[in-house]
Amino acid sequence: MSPSETGVGVEASFAAGTTLGPLSASVDRMGIQALLAFHDGNLGPIDVSLGFKPPSGIGLAVDAAGIASGGGFLFHDAATATYAGVLQVSIFEQLTVTAFGLIATRMPDGSRGYSIIIFITAEDFRPIQLGMGFTLLGVGGMVAINRTFDQDVLREGLKNDTLGKLLFPRDPVANAPAIIRALATAFP
Repeated sequence: MSPSETGVGVEASFAAGTTLGPLSASVDRMGIQALLAFHDGNLGPIDVSLGFKPPSGIGLAVDAAGIASGGGFLFHDAATATYAGVLQVSIFEQLTVTAFGLIATRMPDGSRGYSIIIFITAEDFRPIQLGMGFTLLGVGGMVAINRTFDQDVLREGLKNDTLGKLLFPRDPVANAPAIIRALATAFP
């Protein structure tokens, strides 16, 4: 239940998952939502409106031995108009691709607009000798639009390994909430 100026919101939702061969899928908080408004309406002094509650999160995992394994999760927070996601897939057990990011569909002041930040990395490939004692173990990049960074958080991140966790996270699907929090803090 969530009271507001217009009435009381009620949600009935569930989480479910299924497996079909090498694929597993899950949904989180899908169901029905209702708004009870206390004015003349369809139930006399109360107006009730029902609607579909789309899932707050969707997960997918694949385990096709020797070909591809991994998975990801996409989360939506309607209150902040934010989407967050994490994906990690190992291809032929020779290359691991990881991506995670945030998309906001409303600006911090509440106005219309969007911002996006995505990190993408590739690692676990055979090391490439670059010469002069340097070896390439992984590559990555970041794309950001309408985002900024917190200089103090990034400076502290050098000391407490927050940057290492963002640049090359370990088990990003399991650690998704911590990674997304660190991303939102470092790049507000």
